[in-house]
Amino acid sequence: MAPVEVGEGSYIAAGSVITEAVAEDTLALGRARQVAKAGWPSKRRAAKCEDGKPGGGGQ
Repeated sequence: MAPVEVGEGSYIAAGSVITEAVAEDTLALGRARQVAKAGWPSKRRAAKCEDGKPGGGGQ
């Protein structure tokens, strides 16, 4: 959410999404929690094959 205040001398980690003010001389890390969905790739490939589209991938 913008705008947020980032204090002087602070760092924001690459890829972070910062939604709250960052105090002076602070490192801010904001990353979403990882979610692993078992079986999702197989289901996606099967659905693509049903549509007549190539099911290969991993690109």
